[in-house]
Amino acid sequence: MPYMQNSDVTANLVHRAADLRRRRETGRSRIVGLVWLAVAAVVGAFLAFIWGPDRQNSTAAPQCDGQVMARGDRCVITSHGSSNTYSYDQMVHNGHSDGQFTMILGYVVLALAVALVVPVFLRLDPAKPWGTPIPTPCPQCGRNGLQEKKIALRHKKGRTTYNWTALVTVCTGGCDFSHVRKP
Repeated sequence: MPYMQNSDVTANLVHRAADLRRRRETGRSRIVGLVWLAVAAVVGAFLAFIWGPDRQNSTAAPQCDGQVMARGDRCVITSHGSSNTYSYDQMVHNGHSDGQFTMILGYVVLALAVALVVPVFLRLDPAKPWGTPIPTPCPQCGRNGLQEKKIALRHKKGRTTYNWTALVTVCTGGCDFSHVRKP
């Protein structure tokens, strides 16, 4: 016996489709997408221009287990049962390498965020219709406003995940007609 009854699955698929359509029509999907890209761009810029160069150009003495090292000191780092010994100069170099990696990571994140702005802006345009228009009139209100889209629903209970996929047809003419069928 499935966890959710068929009527619950149908209602949840219709609710999800209506929510996705409402988000698209109000522009909320576009705004959320652009805000996430802006956050990624800020994080990338911080890593590339502030955090990375600061670590790479640091003149501070390296630390070993919370203690500041001096020239001639050795640092023993134990990880998973094996120990490695590093000199003062090796610890300084490791700090500079971390800064370079952080800068490169920041540039990559920043570039991806900037490159995705236009596709997100165009793809999530509120003026574009949600789903695929269907040429037949709505059986409930008689208007030509039916649209159909493939909707996926996932429900998890314990270690079992239930997945449903269906074509959901909704009326955009103002009535609450909906129909769910297998793809």
